[in-house]
Amino acid sequence: MNTIELLNELFSNKMDDVHISMPAKIVNYDHTLRKATVQPAINQRYNDGEVVEFPLIHNVPVIQPSSGGAFIHLPVKQGDNVLLVFSEKSLEEWLQNGKIVTPDDPRQNDLTDAIAITGLSPFIASGVANNEDVIISYKGSTISIKPDSTIEAETGTANIIADEVNISGNLNVGGNVTVVGNVDADGKLTANAVESVTEIKSLTALIGGKDFATHLHSGVQSGGSNTGVVV
Repeated sequence: MNTIELLNELFSNKMDDVHISMPAKIVNYDHTLRKATVQPAINQRYNDGEVVEFPLIHNVPVIQPSSGGAFIHLPVKQGDNVLLVFSEKSLEEWLQNGKIVTPDDPRQNDLTDAIAITGLSPFIASGVANNEDVIISYKGSTISIKPDSTIEAETGTANIIADEVNISGNLNVGGNVTVVGNVDADGKLTANAVESVTEIKSLTALIGGKDFATHLHSGVQSGGSNTGVVV
């Protein structure tokens, strides 16, 4: 073996221990600390033909979209695919406090300094309905934001918990409306039929085209007889 071949082999052996990125699968996930145990999904093949499966990597930080006090948390389940990237320097000290640190360990691109990014998938994974909308989907519920700014939400039950909900614009409801509390209206309330089991209060109301507050009856006479129709 000449010098060049020797140097190439030494360099190749050294590079076997330098890790840049690779796919992996989630083994378990701690959502409180956003860290996981992962199994690298690509084995190591050495120059002599030996194939070695990488060991489990523990305490891997999982990237979830977050910044400025806001965050989106996606569920991470066993078997989910992630992309591992390996830090140039040791992450141990930084993971303890998140500050600017000087690592005690001189290791570089080590297997133990992995960071997991969710969302990686092989080409056999199912795609999405189209490439035009922004789509958020989870277990049968889907929110689609379309290029014309229309937002569509499909789900079984939607719960809004808020001190106040303000809607500017027209509201169209195709179904029944149940209200627990009072209904205040500044404009007209129009209905083909109104049925109430309690009191309805209004300064004015048109019933059959007649003002309920100021209407008169025809055929009024004393005694126990009925009046005539509304004038």
